[in-house]
Amino acid sequence: MTNILIVYASPSDEQRIRVDLEQKRVARSLAPLLAPKDNLVQIQASTPTEFAEALSAQQFDIVQFSAHGSLQSLVFETEAGLPEPLNIDRIISIIDHSQRNVGAVILMACHSVHSVAAFHEVAEHVICIDGAGDDDACIKFIELFYRVLSREHNIGRAYNIAYQIVYDDIEIVYSKRAKDANTLHIVIPPGPFADCPSDLYIDMSSVLHSAEKKYGSTDQFIKMLRAKFRYHRKIFTTPRSVALIPIGRHVATFSWETPEHIKCHDIRTPKAEADKALLTFWLDLVFDYDLGARAAYRRISEPSDPINTTNLRRAKARLEDILSKTFNDEKAEACIPKELYNSYIISKHGLKRYINEANVQISGEETGDAVSSLELALSCIHDLIDALSYSVLEDESTDSQRLTLSH
Repeated sequence: MTNILIVYASPSDEQRIRVDLEQKRVARSLAPLLAPKDNLVQIQASTPTEFAEALSAQQFDIVQFSAHGSLQSLVFETEAGLPEPLNIDRIISIIDHSQRNVGAVILMACHSVHSVAAFHEVAEHVICIDGAGDDDACIKFIELFYRVLSREHNIGRAYNIAYQIVYDDIEIVYSKRAKDANTLHIVIPPGPFADCPSDLYIDMSSVLHSAEKKYGSTDQFIKMLRAKFRYHRKIFTTPRSVALIPIGRHVATFSWETPEHIKCHDIRTPKAEADKALLTFWLDLVFDYDLGARAAYRRISEPSDPINTTNLRRAKARLEDILSKTFNDEKAEACIPKELYNSYIISKHGLKRYINEANVQISGEETGDAVSSLELALSCIHDLIDALSYSVLEDESTDSQRLTLSH
């Protein structure tokens, strides 16, 4: 048996949300699919009292909010139809005191991603919005989500399928509660690369204090990690003993064997005494790598599809631009420390070689091989970032031994 509670609110003096249309679409989608013992409860213009009374009346498997939101609250309505914000902590307390085992909380409200960790106190699965919402996209997503869920009975799969139709219009995040407090479970929607993991488990035990200090809050650090790994998750398909990944103004050190066993070792900041020319060159490499990693061919499920050839050519042209501007800068080359000059030459030669290979392969319509060559060219930039990092970043490793570079 599945019991679903959906609470709608769109106060009269706030921007209108088409909660009436959403209710109609959801009811129409679920009506022929619900079993006799299933129960769908939908409350329009919900007040906090009506919300609490509904939860106290029975147990629910899914609790959904479709309303305006902020960083600290969801906006219900008064009896007169005016806004009545209810603090997130109070909402969670109401659920906690009335429900024994809520499977999922769905927050179709702006900025609700900031409340993910809090709602995991009462639900294993949380679906929410990162940033501003889009009314049409929310309705399309939630309608298809419930259609798939009623057939598949799998929240993660329903999310992955439904999110594909609104992927370019809204940032909807799915999070599954990790097994312990120190492990961050990041769920990333499909694409880029169909063969890449959607579930990443990151051991954060070494960096929780550092993340709070450097980013203002662990929630902000987690939000930035999720955004970064959405485009870079392919790197987790190959084990790495060290990977330096820029996260905002800082750089985090990771290692992993599998996507289920990722460890964040430290979060480091550029050295105050670092050679400015070398630091500038290193930052250029970081920006170049990020540009390459966001190439259009990497954001589709089948990058080697011949229809993607134009995107492959654009990615190759971008790498050629990086080679000519960043790697052929005499001033930049002069700042490379003597002991790392060979690493610079190896990366530069590898980048040039793989770009040439990709050019030949694209011309010969060997798109699969071209994708591999472009990925290898991109990895040459990442390898040099790794090699130079200890010359430009503070060594703030919390591990007992300093990590050594290995690929």
